[in-house]
Amino acid sequence: ANKKLLRLAKQQQTIFETLLKNLFNKSIKGLKDTLHEINDLQETHSWYNFNLIQIRGLKTKIIAIQERYDSAIRRILNEITVQKERAKEILTNALDQLETTIDTREIKAHLNQLIHQIDQLVENMASQTLLLSIFSG
Repeated sequence: ANKKLLRLAKQQQTIFETLLKNLFNKSIKGLKDTLHEINDLQETHSWYNFNLIQIRGLKTKIIAIQERYDSAIRRILNEITVQKERAKEILTNALDQLETTIDTREIKAHLNQLIHQIDQLVENMASQTLLLSIFSG
């Protein structure tokens, strides 16, 4: 039971690390695509920068990029929520079994690390990664 709980905690840690990486990579990619569109407009049509039609077109492209990436980011955030619940289940089971475990130091260390990562994931993830939030803030 000790090794299984340790393995589950480590697996959950790996899942969270992968989700965090995917979340921020997706947000950064969306920001880069947005910057590319802005730079493309400036380089190709610098004399149109103040033209209302060009600005409206740029706004439409940026909104489309935001919607596309924010949709993917929301899916990742939803998966994080699912994994957070799975982690809580692992923690609950682990804590129930800790009373009967002889050497709990290693498990407690991994559980504390998992709890810390859960807290980090939950705090303000949407506002830090959703493009609409980034551009609105």
